[in-house]
Amino acid sequence: MVKKVAAVEKNVPIPPVVTKQGVNVALLAEMEPGDSRWWSSDDAKRTMRFYRVAKKLGIKILIRKVGAEDPQGPGVRMWRIAQDDDAFIQ
Repeated sequence: MVKKVAAVEKNVPIPPVVTKQGVNVALLAEMEPGDSRWWSSDDAKRTMRFYRVAKKLGIKILIRKVGAEDPQGPGVRMWRIAQDDDAFIQ
């Protein structure tokens, strides 16, 4: 059995860098302090993605379970808060 050696190619140009901005990044960048986003209880796990992205970007967010008193009903809501605003975090 003869092993096939991979061919080495020379002078292949490196493509330009493509930056892809995910939906989570776009939503967080679009939000201003005080803005919020609601998810149903079934979609609550999605908030963890936003938490990870916000932490990497240095954006402060607050995620809480909300009940029937919320305008959208029971679920999970994420607020973007000001960088220096610790009043809501308890």
